[in-house]
Amino acid sequence: NWDMSRRGEIKGLTFSTNKNHIVLAALESVAFQLKDVILAMEDDSKVVLSELMVNGGMTANSFLIQLIANTLQCKLNKGNTPDVSALGAGLLAALHAGIFANLDEIKSLKNHFQIFEPKANHHQHHQEWLRHIKAKA
Repeated sequence: NWDMSRRGEIKGLTFSTNKNHIVLAALESVAFQLKDVILAMEDDSKVVLSELMVNGGMTANSFLIQLIANTLQCKLNKGNTPDVSALGAGLLAALHAGIFANLDEIKSLKNHFQIFEPKANHHQHHQEWLRHIKAKA
């Protein structure tokens, strides 16, 4: 499923299929691919993920973040700043400019997180997705 030369396809469309079904399939693919990466990391490290900090543009979609929490079966913490890379660069620049005395001062800043707890288990749905992926290999 990480073969970049592969082509995408949508199967099982009926006359009742609409754009919402296609959008859901795309969002599920994000969650399922993330689960595949997390499972590989857990297998390699022998450490089970209990919570995950999320950021970036996709975190604006709360439905997706809840879907990921359900799929991973772990708590997701979404900060109020979607682009933490820019925030980190700004904080380090402020440290260098003397606005902050040290890293401890930056660490003491209040962080506000929206917590997404798993509400449903998507394990079987993920297993079906993996069977389809492997059947194409």
